[in-house]
Amino acid sequence: MNRWLAKRGPTTVKPGSFDRYELADMTQEGLAQCVAFHKELCLRVLKAYSGDLDPDLTFARYGLSPQAMYGELFAGGSGAPSVRLVSFAAECLAHWSEETFECPLACGDPKPHSGEPAFDLISLHVSDGQELRLHCIQAKATQRHPVRQGAIAVRKFGKLDDGRHYLPDLANNLNLLRERVPHHLRSQLPELLVVCSPKLVPFIMTVPPAPSARFDRPGSSCIPRA
Repeated sequence: MNRWLAKRGPTTVKPGSFDRYELADMTQEGLAQCVAFHKELCLRVLKAYSGDLDPDLTFARYGLSPQAMYGELFAGGSGAPSVRLVSFAAECLAHWSEETFECPLACGDPKPHSGEPAFDLISLHVSDGQELRLHCIQAKATQRHPVRQGAIAVRKFGKLDDGRHYLPDLANNLNLLRERVPHHLRSQLPELLVVCSPKLVPFIMTVPPAPSARFDRPGSSCIPRA
């Protein structure tokens, strides 16, 4: 990703005292016209759907043939991507950004249309004191309403942070990452459910209104200050 984008910031967002970071377009032609970037993102989306890079695979776990799946994903009219596909592409972009710029110890894989209410991805990081830290990430793709979509994510994060909501979903996702965590740190995983104090990351992808539009701000993250 850092061939095409650079992480810049933070700037302070008020009210809320959030740190805002943006992914800046570093390409000469503009990201919307950058074939190599689009190809890499498409491969990541395809791999997340199928578990492989073979477009002829049947999507058995969804109970659909490739033709039916592609028909659903490109149902936006005249072969345009559906809302579901755009939303999931935003999650894949957020996952790619997290792996590239945050260097996590472990990062959950994108799960197509999982329906988890408070977050799309989680990742684990290690502090200088060898303590696990949790990032909860929710991706939003929007043309006109980044503030509104970000506010939705922040409200859900608030429910997660109070320790009374979404804990089964969080526990399941932590369990999926268990094997990627070094043995000497695994004992800390249950503590993240009790006092998680997560770093909450609403990832807002600004979708260009037309294919020719320049993708000036493809992604931004707003992170509560410690």
